Order: sequence, then C-alpha cells, then structure tokens
Amino acid sequence: AYMLDGIWDTDSTWGAVIYVPSVEATADMKIQTNSFTAQSGFSTGNVFQVETKSGSSDFHGDMFEFITNEKVDANKWANNLNGLAKTPYRRNQFGASAGGPLYIPGLYKQRNKTFIFGVYEGLRMSTPNNGTFSVPTEKMHSGDFSEWYVPTAASGITNTNLGTDALGYPVLYHQIYDPSTAIVLNTGQSYIDPITGQPAPQAASCPQVPNPNNPAQMYTPPTCNYRFPVPNNDLAGAHLLNPAGVALMSYYPKPTASGYTNNYIAAASAPTTSDEYIIRADHNLTDATRMYFRWAYKYEQKTNSPQYYDAGYGGDDPGGPGNVRPNNRFSVAAGFSHVFNATTAVSANAGFQRWHQNGVDQGYPFDFGSIGLPGFLTQNSPLFPIVQTDFSSLGPVQGCECLPSTNVGSVAADLTKALKKNALSMGFINVVLQNNNGFNPADTTFDFSAGDTANLLNVSGATLPNTGSGLAAMLMGHPSNSSGTANNLGTAPQEKYTGF
Repeated sequence: AYMLDGIWDTDSTWGAVIYVPSVEATADMKIQTNSFTAQSGFSTGNVFQVETKSGSSDFHGDMFEFITNEKVDANKWANNLNGLAKTPYRRNQFGASAGGPLYIPGLYKQRNKTFIFGVYEGLRMSTPNNGTFSVPTEKMHSGDFSEWYVPTAASGITNTNLGTDALGYPVLYHQIYDPSTAIVLNTGQSYIDPITGQPAPQAASCPQVPNPNNPAQMYTPPTCNYRFPVPNNDLAGAHLLNPAGVALMSYYPKPTASGYTNNYIAAASAPTTSDEYIIRADHNLTDATRMYFRWAYKYEQKTNSPQYYDAGYGGDDPGGPGNVRPNNRFSVAAGFSHVFNATTAVSANAGFQRWHQNGVDQGYPFDFGSIGLPGFLTQNSPLFPIVQTDFSSLGPVQGCECLPSTNVGSVAADLTKALKKNALSMGFINVVLQNNNGFNPADTTFDFSAGDTANLLNVSGATLPNTGSGLAAMLMGHPSNSSGTANNLGTAPQEKYTGF
C-alpha cells in the first residue's frame, strides 16, 4: 500500500502507486515491512508512507537540469551496420523549487504563521529504437509475385518444381492459386482454365489417396478438390487484384534491404514528456494547531511503440505500429492536527487522487470507407484494422485506444496517546475506489493465410506446403478469418473500505 500525506495513494486494479511526488517535493519516506500500525491495516505487504515538503520561516529555492544529448554520443552499432543515421537521444530533466513564509509587505507581515512551497519538474526525453520487419518487395506492391518462386537460402529448398498437379500444371515453389476458381474435378474430364481461357494441359487425374475400404492400398478417387494456378504469379496481369487489398498493401513501407524477411530496418525515436506541478500551503492556527493544503498535477505522455513505418511510407502511416500513452495524475489533500498536551495528539486527513490513462494508436481515427470497405466498420471501431499475413502485420500491436481512469478518495483520523510504557493509537480510515474502464474501441482483425491461395492436395481439401501466400490472399481480397465488435463502453465499478 502507498500513503501520501496520510491519504490513500494506491490503485484499485493492480495495486500501483497513483501519484509519485518529485524528489524535490519529498520531505520524508518511511517503509513498514511488518508489525503495521492500525492505520495501515489494509495492506498485506509493505507500506510506503511519504510526506511532502512544506515551507519554512526562511526563503529557500533551487533550480536543476540533467542533460543527455546524442551529439556527444557515438552512433548505435545497429545503425552503423545498416547504414542508418544517428537517432536523436535526448534527455532533459529540469525544474525548480521554492518555499518560505507567506510574507506580503504592508498586508501580511509574519514569518511563523503561514508557509508556502512549490515545485515544478519537467522531462523531455527522446530514446532511440531500432525495428526490423518483413515487408513486401517493390514488385509485390504492384501484385507481381514472380520473384516469389525463388527459394531463399534459409529455406533449404533447392528444387523449385514440387511436382505436377491434377490438370498437368507444374507445382512450383510458392506458386499462388486463385481461391475463386476452386472446383471439384471429375477424373478423366477436360477443363478450361478460367484465368487464361485456355484448355488445361491434361484431363483431370486426381492424386491417389488411401482406399477408404482398404487403407493399405492406394487408389485414384473419382473426384478431387482443385484450384487453378495464377500464371507467373502475376496477380495484376491476371486481373485478380481487389481494391481493398491494394489499399491495405499501400500502408506497408517500402523495403530498405533485399530479400523477403527482415528487409525493412528503421530507426525511430520514442519520446517521453512530463510536466509536474506541486503547491503546498501550511498554516499555524496556534502553537498547537496546524493545517495544510496540497495540490499536485502531473501531465505525462509515454511512447509504447515508435512509429517505425513512417520512414518507409513517406509520412504518418495509419497502418504503422505507433502507440503513445498519456498518463496523467492528479492529487489534492488537506490535513489538520492538534496537540492537546505532551502525551496526546489528534490528526485528520482527507484527499482525492485521479489517475487518467489513455492510449492513442497511430491508426486512430481511421475511416474504413477510405479503403473501400463498408462504413459500419468505422461506426463499430474507428481504428485501423489489425492485418495478419505471412509478412509483418499492419495496424496496432500493443496498447489500446481507451480512456480508463482511477479515482480514489479517502478520509482518515487518528488519536495517539503516550502512556508510561506503552502508546495507544485509535482512529479510522474510509477509502472509496472507483475504476472507470472508459471507452475502448474493439479491434477489427483480418487474417490472410497462405493456405487460402495454396494448391489443394487431395480429396479432403488439404493444402500443399510451400505453395500460396497470405499477402497474395490480401491483395485478392480473400481473408481466412475476420473479426470485429462494436465499441466497448466500460463500466465504473466502485469499492468502499472502512477500517477502525
């Protein structure tokens, strides 16, 4: 559990601290690991108790800045290896604090009654990151997969001809088949290729399979499933391109290296910014009675995933993996204490904390109508879809497009009494925890599998390995799976805890 100036400072969902004051604003920190006092009874582990600074009878202040800059650093090894320029790496952490008596000449002349203290701390940081992805080649962008026939050295395949299919066409490594031409062949019958308009090389000869009446014997079935191959793997030449698939393809960045895997290497910055403000006022009503008020706010924005695709896309790519997360925190507290005598004192504290988390994906908002898909998809989820192929994915990869927030309010009072050999403490605390799950657009997902454009192997419709392409299935508009639900409007569950 975390306590800040006597108020509850712990998130209700996973136990995180809500507001952490600047080091410049911290007067004292205490950690209890066992034998908790009664005020800390809610915790089953460690208890962190932090008190913020107050002003004193004299004016004090300071200023600071910590600097890191890539101009005095060497380039990263990975950047040098791939011919990339040095990525900005900058960290500027700066701020100031000041405190003292509230002294207004001619109006409020005192040095021992009212005290004020304030802190500002800012952070501007840009961290370099490198990302490696597998993206379509230049020819693939235009629908030409002819170079896809050539196996890579890593595949271990040296023979690109995998055999002959049921109509006499050669089965080539990575041959793409048109799923819209799927038919059931009758053994011995001749067919016209619907793509070329020409007769198939031979009459249908379905591949042999185990005899269902005698599995030890092979036989030629009377029928079998079949797809026609795309000539030269040229989808554009065969007029098989789907407008929505072509539009999705345009969001892939252009490769920076040769080959089909790990052929796009990008350097990108992951910026983090924050601005934190704290103001505290303390007032002595009498020598034995004191009260305080504190206000604090921290605006913070972190990068979950850099915008790696922008460089190869030529601008802000909605299909990229970029995600930033605003992470704002607010805290307000007030307290009162009174010392009755040398052995008896009472204190009371009340406060409110708010933690507002958010996620902003690079592809939000997104209009599905811009790629030729129905408008109701935008109404359901105005977020760029997650597109899965046999290359790197498009769309968001982590984080969320959501607006959750946590609210915590607490009131506590304590009475302490020092006895001769013991100390007596009594009081209560009341905590209200609210978790607003907020607005969370559901992801729309399109999966494109190589099996949808692969050679059908036998009667059961199984596909032949090393044929087909998920990316080609996307260009032809044949998803193997798609999903999407309407926007989620989250609930706001509330919990209350009272202890004595």
